[in-house]
Amino acid sequence: MSTKEIVEEMKRIDVFVTTYGDDTVFLLFMVPYSVLIEVQPDYFHDSTTSIIAYASDIYPVVVRDVYTEVPKECRMDGELVLSEEEPCRSTLRNRDIDFDIKSMTQSIAQAQYYLYNFKMKELEYWRVC
Repeated sequence: MSTKEIVEEMKRIDVFVTTYGDDTVFLLFMVPYSVLIEVQPDYFHDSTTSIIAYASDIYPVVVRDVYTEVPKECRMDGELVLSEEEPCRSTLRNRDIDFDIKSMTQSIAQAQYYLYNFKMKELEYWRVC
């Protein structure tokens, strides 16, 4: 798809599911009150996408699997993984992203709740007019 086609498609969707990375920039073209479900690497705590989403009136849901073992490259501060330090950050970003179906199911339920209580009422109102 061309960039123009992607941007046009983003204007028509209610829920955008993507992994952490460059593709999240397309959330800027979503209609306000849509939902972004972003799958992030485990123990990776980057809130940049959530901040951009809130600024764009997009509801962000972050999914990550924190049940896998902490990489040996990561330093700990008590129970906190210092995921912003190298080489931990690179290790986490280069690992395969794993998450369980329960996490995604909960994310979809959260997205549906948000849409039904915020966006869908507005859509029904505009259809009636």
